[in-house]
Amino acid sequence: MAALALAVLAAAAPLPSLRALAPAGMHMGAAFHYYSVQDGAADAARYAAVQAAQYGMAQDKNCMNWAFVEYGTRGVWRWGPADAFVDWCGRHAQRVRGHALIWPAHLPKWFLEAKFAGRAELETAVNASLTAMVGRYAGRVYAWHVVMEPWGDPHWGHPVWNNNTLYAALGERYVAAAFEVAKAADPAAKLCVLDYQLLWGMYGGVSDHAKADLAFGIIQSWKDPASNTSLAQNLDCVCMESHLEPTAAATYAGYAWLRRNFDRYHALGVEVHLNAVTISVNGFPAPWSEAVRFEAQARWYTILLAACVDSPACVDFETYGFTDKYDMGVGVPGIRSLPFDKAFEPKPAFWAMVGVLNGTVHPRAWGDAP
Repeated sequence: MAALALAVLAAAAPLPSLRALAPAGMHMGAAFHYYSVQDGAADAARYAAVQAAQYGMAQDKNCMNWAFVEYGTRGVWRWGPADAFVDWCGRHAQRVRGHALIWPAHLPKWFLEAKFAGRAELETAVNASLTAMVGRYAGRVYAWHVVMEPWGDPHWGHPVWNNNTLYAALGERYVAAAFEVAKAADPAAKLCVLDYQLLWGMYGGVSDHAKADLAFGIIQSWKDPASNTSLAQNLDCVCMESHLEPTAAATYAGYAWLRRNFDRYHALGVEVHLNAVTISVNGFPAPWSEAVRFEAQARWYTILLAACVDSPACVDFETYGFTDKYDMGVGVPGIRSLPFDKAFEPKPAFWAMVGVLNGTVHPRAWGDAP
């Protein structure tokens, strides 16, 4: 009976706060659709309460995307959802991450259909739109995804640069130009490049982190004082999109690779932000029970967060939502990739994150650590 009473008391006690436990200078965040917290939305009050209590940074999954805000007609803006999202963040002490200014795979319809007279006219049009977006929220956005997913993956034989409308017209220059415009519109905001599979090396094998090495090499060349590119001054951060579906248990070796991967950016003066973290349980071996899958998921959250906490380069850790009820992951339902379950109750992943942040959980305690 005493054990049962303690369990009831523990269940009723307020949860530890990830945002409060985070080390000074590090931010815990979550991405969501603003409509999740709008008045009248299902679970709005509950969703907003957990977001505000657990996280100090928020990213809307869509409403600040250029292709959403200025979709059909040039100069016709859909500001309402973005304004509401930024206002909500202000009321709940959330830093705002703007997502995303240029995502070449999702550009506005009017832009893709436009017949520009030449390169200069195209660049002028892009600059005007980015200036409007960044300028509207100047002083209210902590960080922007300025350019998203610019690079191919050499692991699959892709070219270095993803081919898209902007790259075809401007070449690599489109990246530097976007950062120049964003810096001029809001000098205080952190300006980031975002891409996926920059954590790929945790799966082992040299070729598996080919894209991580590619991205680092490009950013290293940008930050070289002799590079003669404005990105040397204007690029503040690399955001590592972290949708994962592991097929085996996490290891200390995975943690050690992540530390090396993150730490090398510190020497460049570039921050590392972990973005869109999801860890699916669906890739684990079929015989594993649900309980074993969730414990394995917790260990993967452990190595990601511990590597971030331990690296002087890594200052942001942001999951792609927080509850499996609204888990979008990589667009596949039912992957149960987040720290809270469908009933908004904490999973082992949440408690692992708490342990990492309060210093009681770390991969160095695992059997494979040297």
